Amino acid sequence: MILLFPVPELRLISVEDAGVPNRERVVLESNEGVNLGRFALVVAVRQNQAANLVPDLFFWLGEREVPAAKRINVYTGPTPAATLLDYGKPDLNLYWGRDYTIFTDSSLVPVLLRMGSGIVGTQAAAKPEAPPPTETAKDILARLLLGSAKKSL
Repeated sequence: MILLFPVPELRLISVEDAGVPNRERVVLESNEGVNLGRFALVVAVRQNQAANLVPDLFFWLGEREVPAAKRINVYTGPTPAATLLDYGKPDLNLYWGRDYTIFTDSSLVPVLLRMGSGIVGTQAAAKPEAPPPTETAKDILARLLLGSAKKSL
């Protein structure tokens, strides 16, 4: 079980238009001026008071500063939708890029994560290429046949 602490910088408001292609979105709002690069959305299956993360559903909000009280729409689809207005201020619209809607079942919920630490791995070493054969199968066969032919002389 993973213990999650509150994220005071952002508020997860709701999922809007769940299951509707190109309109489904997770709505967030900044409580203060913040860099979104420290945050990500993931998806979990909610069961009673627990939530189990769904593998391969991760969206980084990206490196950008937003002011306090900024509404952030994270559309799950790939296509930009019309900009929505909230009290006359344009929202920040981000796009997850999925080919399908995510929140089609009421047990699927968004989880807002604040990233705090990590380790960057090294690049995997390239597999060495096998050296080209010095002898082909034909060469080996010829050598073996020639060797046995010399013995019979």
